Amino acid sequence: MAFTVFNNQPPYFVAHQLSRNHSYLFMRILLLFLFLIINHFGFAQQAPIDTRNYKHAVEALKEDLTYLKTNIEEAHPAPFLFISRDSFERAFDEALASIDAPMTETQFRMVTNTLVNSIACSHTQIFNSRNFNSARHVNYYLPFSFTVFEDQLYIKENLSDSTLIELGTPVHAINNMPSDSLVQIFKENAGSEGVNNALQQFWIKHFFRGFFWLWFGDQPEFTISYKHEN
Repeated sequence: MAFTVFNNQPPYFVAHQLSRNHSYLFMRILLLFLFLIINHFGFAQQAPIDTRNYKHAVEALKEDLTYLKTNIEEAHPAPFLFISRDSFERAFDEALASIDAPMTETQFRMVTNTLVNSIACSHTQIFNSRNFNSARHVNYYLPFSFTVFEDQLYIKENLSDSTLIELGTPVHAINNMPSDSLVQIFKENAGSEGVNNALQQFWIKHFFRGFFWLWFGDQPEFTISYKHEN
């Protein structure tokens, strides 16, 4: 079954930040440093008020990616704990080669995520630029939160006015995008802590709505395909 819900709910605000209670001071310093990096990126150039659809030049993006790589190597206390230097260099080369046309901030974030996530450090993240966040619309978040099991999304909380979907209902697709495909996209961009992928599950369970807005932008309505249990 499927139904469409018009989104009139305020956003479930997603703070893309990590715990401030980490016991290591250098991690706190690293987080602040990498937060400043993203503001140095091409996104810090003078840009339109709503920068989400603004496309940055190829050379500027490549320069920013190189800057990010250098700072990971120089500022991170152990960048090669879970990846060899050679593998990291290959990840950078592949990311650099993928920049073959101007990109929006969201498109470029997917490129930077492949490099950042390659070192498997959950304390190293790319944040939205201030201009990007300033365009956040209060009414364009999914009116549901989800939990995930074996790449299947289930309704965890109903924040809409509709009573058609019960909690625990398995969701097959959102706006014609299959549930397992959405989970895979978020896993690829959520990162991990070493070989432990529990963080990916955490991000999906608690911040799926924010991630959906981040990757797919404003959605004034959502079509939810689900299995009706009788």
